[in-house]
Amino acid sequence: METGTRGENLEIGGLEISSESIKKQDNPVVQTIPTKCFALGGIEEIGKNCYCIEHDDEILVIDIGVKFVNKQHLPGLSGVIPTMDYLKKNQQKLKALIISHGHEDHIGGIVHALKQISFPVIYTPIIAAELIKRKLDDNEIPAQNIVLYSDKSVFATKHFMIDFYRVNHSIPDSFGVSIMSPNGLIVCSGDFRFDFTSRNDKVDLYKIGQIAQRGVDLLMCESTNAEQPGFNDSEKGVINELHNIMSYVKGRIIITFFASNIGRVEEVFKIATSLNKKIVILGHSIDSNISASQRVGYLKFDSKTLISSRDAASYPDDEILIICTGSQGEETSALSNISKNKHPHIKLKSTDTIIFSSNVIPGNTYAFESLINRLCKSGCEIHLNTPYLRIHSSGHAAKLEQQLFVSLIRPNFLMPIHGETRMLKCLYRNCVEMGFDPNKIFVVKNGDVVHLLNREAYVSQEKVDAFPVYIDGNEVTASGEDISKARSELGNRGYLFMHIFMNGKTGEIYAVSPLVNAGSYFVSESNFSKNLNHLVQQEIKQITRSKFTSDELRTKLTQTISKELYDNKKQKPIVEIIITDDTLENITSSPILPKDKETSSGGTGEKEEGKPLMGESTGSLDGEESVV
Repeated sequence: METGTRGENLEIGGLEISSESIKKQDNPVVQTIPTKCFALGGIEEIGKNCYCIEHDDEILVIDIGVKFVNKQHLPGLSGVIPTMDYLKKNQQKLKALIISHGHEDHIGGIVHALKQISFPVIYTPIIAAELIKRKLDDNEIPAQNIVLYSDKSVFATKHFMIDFYRVNHSIPDSFGVSIMSPNGLIVCSGDFRFDFTSRNDKVDLYKIGQIAQRGVDLLMCESTNAEQPGFNDSEKGVINELHNIMSYVKGRIIITFFASNIGRVEEVFKIATSLNKKIVILGHSIDSNISASQRVGYLKFDSKTLISSRDAASYPDDEILIICTGSQGEETSALSNISKNKHPHIKLKSTDTIIFSSNVIPGNTYAFESLINRLCKSGCEIHLNTPYLRIHSSGHAAKLEQQLFVSLIRPNFLMPIHGETRMLKCLYRNCVEMGFDPNKIFVVKNGDVVHLLNREAYVSQEKVDAFPVYIDGNEVTASGEDISKARSELGNRGYLFMHIFMNGKTGEIYAVSPLVNAGSYFVSESNFSKNLNHLVQQEIKQITRSKFTSDELRTKLTQTISKELYDNKKQKPIVEIIITDDTLENITSSPILPKDKETSSGGTGEKEEGKPLMGESTGSLDGEESVV
């Protein structure tokens, strides 16, 4: 299936105003209210990019991204997004969400944000719009007012005038943003690089020059690749290397790269077609990106070349190319499942060739190396990006590219963004090296506020909330680190639970549940389990022969259980004993107890804290399970 011209017949929004009309006035009005620039995410980290420009009663937000987590350190959590607390408090000021491009670290947090706040309009490039719409549908979020823009679009609010310039990155339709404010011109670089051999999405040097002529007061410049010297390799060279590998290898080829690198997908499709190979697509994210690019005419190929993974076995191995997710060793990615022999149709063979057309993102090293080790066990051939085999080129500007960009923009002040601390400081050094005034470069943190007032910028004493928020399933929480710590502790130590039903007023114990064990000892060890339950029941008998409180009962049983497990199994599990304090009639009236009748390890039921519980138990305490 062939698609038409890129982006044809799409309705692009905005006013078409010449660059001259956006120029600052020669005699601007003296301002007393500063324009504020700050990051809710994206500084001192890779991911969750979110930058805000605020003037008086208006706020523009540029991107709301996600940062993927190391699941070794944060088990059970799928990502981190910026907190929306400040934007919730200032909901009435929100005028627009501006999306620079469609990468997850720039749009991955939108769904979670829209559950808390709303925007009158979302300005976005074409590809990003398709990806955002799919996210909204998948998460049953109501349709938003999404307006497409191009490099000719101009949008105006009460205080701001916004336009865009095209940049080269690793996804089509990537843009930098120019925002004229009452106090001066602010430019957000977006994610960029210079690849002069790219046939599409070249950096628009002419538009950058026009913006520079307006007089840029503050540049918010990405710093991700500031430590890499020189220029990035051209994407054309990467494609040539991939073509060479795919031409000479025998057997199946499995290739993985960043799912949003649509330009590389298109070139790999062309290589596969020229070599008469059938293509299998594996992975939700890469399938989403390919579908989105097809719909808007950014990716053209004959659909007959695509086959399902189920049909791959019907073709000779040397006619199969598998494009899949997993370049970062993601636990649930297609390549990870293949490496664990969990994929229903694709099983690794020693004759397979696996190509990683990517670099490892900081924080993913452990997962990536674990994946490589699993793949190596199959005996397949693996190609990685190295100085001697250039099969990946970064979409982020290296040192000389950054210096070129800053030279073209000619800002008065500069604020490094989009990078870890060492990257921010490296961009600082790169700019000082080319003669930039070090006092006009602001290396700040998330939540720090830079004020722009009458074309002069400075770091203010003002702070906004910019703490991380963690994605836990479909929900978000600010307590992600605590949750993960508790999960890790449970996983490492194991868990043992017991429930006691009693009446604190009469001192009667009606029932004691058997010990429930998870990860502290093998359930199959029935003798140990029986002995431990019997010991607990004897301990309860001993305690209830005299005055006791529920806290004393809980503490004594916890000590007894912990000592027995350590003495016999050298284990120190988390022991939790819940005591439900109520009358027998209430306990047996319903299988589901009212919440206000329960007492947990830190709570109180009807009993007053520390009140003596008199008498012996009348419940059966001799068997493995005590029942009324």
